[in-house]
Amino acid sequence: MNPLTDLFARHMGLIYFLYGLAFFAMGLVLIVAGQRVAQVRLGRASRALAAFGILHGSHEWIEMFWQISATASSPPPAVAGEIVRVSILAASFLMLLAFALQLLFADGTGLRRVTAGVGIAGGIWLVGVGLALAAYRPQAADGIALADVLARYVLGIPAALLGALALMRLQRALRETGTARFSRDLVWCATALFMYGAVGQLFVRPALVPPATLINSDLFMQWFGIPVQLFRAGTAAVLAVFMTRALDVFAVESRNQLEEAVARERTIADAMERLNETLRVRTRELSLLLELTNLLAAPLALSDALRTVLSKMIESLTFPSAGIVVLVNPRDGQQWVAAQVGFDPEAADSLYAPAVEVGQMSIARSVIVCRHADNVLFEFSLADARGRQECRCHPAPATMMSFPLIVHAATIGSVTLSWATPERCAPLPVEEYEIMVGVAQQLAVAIENARLRQQAQERERLLEDLLHQVVSVQETERQRIARELHDVTGQSLTAIALGLRGVETTVRVNPDLAVEQIQQLGAYSTAALTELRQLIADLRPSQLDDLGLAAAVQWLVREFETRYGVQAEFVSSGNRAQRLPAEHETTLFRIVQEALTNVARHARASRVVVRLDSAPDRLRLSVEDDGQGFDVAGAMDRAAGRGWGLLGMQERAALLGGVCEIDSQPGHGTRLVVTIPLTGV
Repeated sequence: MNPLTDLFARHMGLIYFLYGLAFFAMGLVLIVAGQRVAQVRLGRASRALAAFGILHGSHEWIEMFWQISATASSPPPAVAGEIVRVSILAASFLMLLAFALQLLFADGTGLRRVTAGVGIAGGIWLVGVGLALAAYRPQAADGIALADVLARYVLGIPAALLGALALMRLQRALRETGTARFSRDLVWCATALFMYGAVGQLFVRPALVPPATLINSDLFMQWFGIPVQLFRAGTAAVLAVFMTRALDVFAVESRNQLEEAVARERTIADAMERLNETLRVRTRELSLLLELTNLLAAPLALSDALRTVLSKMIESLTFPSAGIVVLVNPRDGQQWVAAQVGFDPEAADSLYAPAVEVGQMSIARSVIVCRHADNVLFEFSLADARGRQECRCHPAPATMMSFPLIVHAATIGSVTLSWATPERCAPLPVEEYEIMVGVAQQLAVAIENARLRQQAQERERLLEDLLHQVVSVQETERQRIARELHDVTGQSLTAIALGLRGVETTVRVNPDLAVEQIQQLGAYSTAALTELRQLIADLRPSQLDDLGLAAAVQWLVREFETRYGVQAEFVSSGNRAQRLPAEHETTLFRIVQEALTNVARHARASRVVVRLDSAPDRLRLSVEDDGQGFDVAGAMDRAAGRGWGLLGMQERAALLGGVCEIDSQPGHGTRLVVTIPLTGV
């Protein structure tokens, strides 16, 4: 025996103390470290490993006391004490097994599997001890040694190897998830646990059961010159150090993950707050839009509806105290103030005039125009985020903002929201800007729909009036025809009838006089026939059916010149070979007829020119005179009961898909132009 081995042999009590201290300290350290990461799998399993360390350390200290007692020539320990020691040893190995099983089974059935595994292992050890005692029938000391050895073989070695396997599996899983920076510590832990089980627990005290008869602690001392207890203490120290490091890293990682989770939660909360704010703005916007749409759909005049809408917008928003709507007349492009609320145009400090100016600028450029208290103007489109940001960041507050009302790429007007006076200093919130943009977009559609609805109602009333006028004209025409038939044709026929009765008497007395009477009756009948033909031609000339539109219009112009003594000229041009449908020819003929009638009644003209220009895709008809002219707008004032003939011509042209344009000024004659599309006709 070399001196070092002899030294260890003489101080085995100290070896057992260090052995127990290493495991007991490992248990205490793991209890403290495991509490910091109790929420992760390794932290939860470390409790069982800590219990193993404390129990195993306690077992070694009991061994130390027995060694010290043996050195002092004290009596050997009692059997009951040895049974307690071996039970503590077996319990420590069962805790090591529980640690391994907790790492291996981390799903919802883990606790049941761990409990079952620990119970089965303990039962196998007890059965093995019973069978060994029955087979060898040893003395008490040898029986205790058998139980000790079987605890290491049946419980210690499998538990240590399973623990090493579980740690390696955990290390691989963590490395795959990107947390490999502490996997090296787990490798060292697994290595220490493997060496503790495969080597430390293989070399046991000498016992009757093989292979303890050969491979035991005495053989380890001979081979390596140190007690196996010292080797076990070294593995415990390595396991404690690297397990503590791994748990510390877990704690740091968990804290980082917690901080990241908190940061993500804060980010999500901020995003939710922004989303809620957006939702609140959109809800407010939709609510306002719904109210405005209902107001515009009310049976009110457009100007009254717009004033109601402006009042509602001013009431719902904090920025404006006044508003104005400028619309564009679709006929002549003139701009007019359709409605205004909150302004006092007569007040010296009123912002009415600047608001109208800003609204007109918004219409002209089809952009948003913002005017600030220092009279600086910003113009930007809805998509111009940079211009919008510059406007928001301007130091002087915004006093008014005008939004173009755009429908189908056409600007139909603008809505301007403003302070009523410069003293009104409510700022423009960002959310209200977004609401105002959305409201302006929808307001444009609503206004256009309201205008179309109003136009449809006016057109309906116009059609009713035209129908009444047509019925009246028809009745007047019937009266005229009846009067002419009675006054002219009827009198001629009466004269002929009376003359024939006279001829019947005269022919017997004076045949020569009868011949003269018959000749006179022939003249009467010719005149009556001429009047009847003229009446028929006035109703519908035969040329229109036989020769077409151009011939009928030419005949109408000649008749007009003959009847009224006004110089009339007809000019026809174009290259259309086919005749128009009867509906087109009749409608255009009636338009020319109405136009010439107006010239005869009102124009006081000396000359009139009718032009007919036909092409394959369109027909253009014009009637131009050099008369006294008239005010077109005044003449078409239906409220005054005028303009039915002009409206009738326009309606006739519209029925064919065309337009009728009337250009006239007092003292400058009149020009009527009708354009009809012929595509597909």
